[in-house]
Amino acid sequence: MPRTAANPSLSTRTARSRLERRTAPYWFTLSPGLAVGYSRRGGGPAGSWLARYRDARTGQRYQTHLGTADDVLDPGTTPDVLSWSGAQAAARAWVDGLAGTTARRKTVADACRAYLADLEGRATPRGYEDAALRSRGRIEPQLGRIALTELTTDDIRGWMAWLVGDDATGDALRARRNTANRVFHQLKATLNHAFREGWVATDLAWRRVRPFARVESARDVFLTDDECDVLLRAADALMPEFGRLVLAGLETGCRLGELTAATVADFDAVEGVLHIRAGKTGARDVWLSEAAITLFKKVKRGLLLPDDRGVQWYREKVGHLMRRVAADAELPSETVFYSLRHTHISRCLVRGIPAQLVAENCGTSVRMIERNYGKFHNVTRRAAFR
Repeated sequence: MPRTAANPSLSTRTARSRLERRTAPYWFTLSPGLAVGYSRRGGGPAGSWLARYRDARTGQRYQTHLGTADDVLDPGTTPDVLSWSGAQAAARAWVDGLAGTTARRKTVADACRAYLADLEGRATPRGYEDAALRSRGRIEPQLGRIALTELTTDDIRGWMAWLVGDDATGDALRARRNTANRVFHQLKATLNHAFREGWVATDLAWRRVRPFARVESARDVFLTDDECDVLLRAADALMPEFGRLVLAGLETGCRLGELTAATVADFDAVEGVLHIRAGKTGARDVWLSEAAITLFKKVKRGLLLPDDRGVQWYREKVGHLMRRVAADAELPSETVFYSLRHTHISRCLVRGIPAQLVAENCGTSVRMIERNYGKFHNVTRRAAFR
């Protein structure tokens, strides 16, 4: 087919280098319904080859990523570097493969199942289980039956409003929006996987949606000693294993993922240290209180803090149990597991432990301590000057 305004020349590096960078790909029609695209959206040195196809019989649209253009590397340098002729051949082979697929329209539920199947081989068991719970409990009930080709931006925005609800205000509203953002990011990952597989021709429906803004601020719930005692009793009464996890959170200030991944091998009973191998800020040693040492000494093998089934906790379950025990203990509705870390840090500062030691033990910075816990730090300062 001759080169026209609608069919720009993509056959050489020189021709492609003259194309203006833009968000939309440049498309070259190979045959009715089939086109090869060239995209160079970012600042990288090489563009990407795409293919799109429209089934004239069903009206179904498909799109896929073919590989990297030979703008820098020669074809065949790596398996995904393709020349213009290689991209054409890959596009035709892709269409031939589509010919054997079902004509039934793919739905959001289909995309969820495909994404989870792809994730299962890459994620940790806990990560996969968390994703499966979000998919089946938060995404599919509202969006599952919608065909991917019919999913709209308004559908997704309405679904996010459903996740948040209309009965929350203040920090509770911020917390729900924060949760909705996390689920939205998984929905985007799910839909992007379907887009790459060619199940839908465009990703504009979800690319236009923006997550809720300003929802990442710290939940400033700091529990008093009496509230900690009530919380521990409620957690232990609900589930002893959860009571142990809550106690560990209060006594160590560790993040949830750090505690749930810790094993007996990470605990040095002689030195009274818990070694965090892969924390948010890297590996570190956490010096433990006597209560934490006593707690961890009771475990002889495996995970230090297994759940009631003897396996690693997953975040959704902890969140659910935390909401229950916070309600039972009549604590603020904003109380979450991260509140235990806030409480631990504030108690350390009030008791006069230097901010540098607290920061090192908790895997954070003195600057963050000063910014978020200044009022507790000032208690120590006033006492020192008195």
